[in-house]
Amino acid sequence: MGYSSSTNLHALSRRGFRRGFWLCAVWALVAACNSSYPDSLRPESEDYPPPFVDIAPFRYRDGIEPVAKAADFDDTSWESVSDLQTSRGPGGVSFGWYRATIIIPDQIAGIPSRGRLMQISVLADDYAEVYLDGTFATRFEAERSPRSNENANLGYEIAGFNKANVIDLGRRNPGESLTMAILVANGPLAEPQGGYFLRHARLQLVP
Repeated sequence: MGYSSSTNLHALSRRGFRRGFWLCAVWALVAACNSSYPDSLRPESEDYPPPFVDIAPFRYRDGIEPVAKAADFDDTSWESVSDLQTSRGPGGVSFGWYRATIIIPDQIAGIPSRGRLMQISVLADDYAEVYLDGTFATRFEAERSPRSNENANLGYEIAGFNKANVIDLGRRNPGESLTMAILVANGPLAEPQGGYFLRHARLQLVP
């Protein structure tokens, strides 16, 4: 049987082109997905946050009493603050309240918000409890492992020293409102340092 080097080289080049084209297409798709939503593959961090809008201003008051978690608590006499990262409180073991009314905007980071899954992310220095419309919802299920899906992300509970509280809001629409009250504590409790403050308070989209 005769052998034609030109025919076989042509066939090989066509197969190689098709294979190379598909590999390039796959890598281009992966790169596009990663650049659009890096958080789909990474946990939330200060370097790679999901699309968000900062929540501000807050009404602020030092001290834990009187407890200010109720949605209709009168905070009109409190100080209005927008510089959340300013250290506050007398130092030592101390507490303070931050309150705000959140109104869902039309867009979050340029993305239409209607019907989107949303979260609130609060990162306090050093600990925080978050109340929405007066409710502190403990979601820990004692009969399950602490590492189970049901207990893995306890959004309302104190999340730990300088750890974010991430609270699922479900699907929301522009114009809806929530009253948020945050109780912040200085820490570590056995060796408190400096004062307390909010590193961030955000309304964010779920990637």
